[in-house]
Amino acid sequence: WYQRRVREAVVSTQSTGHYYITNNLRLMGDADLCPANPPQDFESLFAETELLKKNCVIQSIADVNIGSTKWEVRQELQDKYRALLLTNLEMSIKNGIEMDLWRYTCYNFISKMHQHMTQYKSIAGLHKIFLHASTGFFSQLLQELCETYRKKIKAMPSARYLGVIQETVDHRMVEEHFKYICHFCLVKLGDIGRYNNDSNCAKAFYHQALQVKPLNGQPYNQLACLSATHNKDDIETLYLHVRSIAASLPLPRGTS
Repeated sequence: WYQRRVREAVVSTQSTGHYYITNNLRLMGDADLCPANPPQDFESLFAETELLKKNCVIQSIADVNIGSTKWEVRQELQDKYRALLLTNLEMSIKNGIEMDLWRYTCYNFISKMHQHMTQYKSIAGLHKIFLHASTGFFSQLLQELCETYRKKIKAMPSARYLGVIQETVDHRMVEEHFKYICHFCLVKLGDIGRYNNDSNCAKAFYHQALQVKPLNGQPYNQLACLSATHNKDDIETLYLHVRSIAASLPLPRGTS
């Protein structure tokens, strides 16, 4: 499954340069955080991830190479985290599954590759493939979450990068956990775009995250980072940082 996703990432990169998800998120009925399919055993699956993540700590650049022991553990851990989120969203968020998913299966690997890209030429290519594969994973996860928790997501590729996710004028209650996880995935997709030096794609994801949770300051903070590194606009960067702090749900790190 993962190898297929990597191949698709490479093909997508060669043809269009990007993965896409959607520009239309349509909510179907009142959200029930019980998945449509019969749930798996959450507790036993969670216990397995706790054991696996102890073996997923990166110690050297060799650990991020495809086929390494840490790479294989990362793949297994990623699939189990995905299964947990699709089994019981509320319990997953309470246990910080989405944070561990990002940290142990994506960010730690991206960070280690980034540190050694200038030293090892082969790492630069792996880093690029890994970023596109990670974009594919979070895009697919977002769609699966919508399907599992009785939401509908329609994939409509744009000509260059993602369009804007919009809710239909349905005015039905949206479960906070579901909105949170959609917001989380979109922010991380934006982060991956930023690591890939694609400011347009990153900005599109961050603005989508703001549409899902407009009162959350994190996307503003990420947009400020994007402005500082790519646009180098001090006024815009300061404005966005202030927005991140002044939001109803500010990002604590932004206050420093």
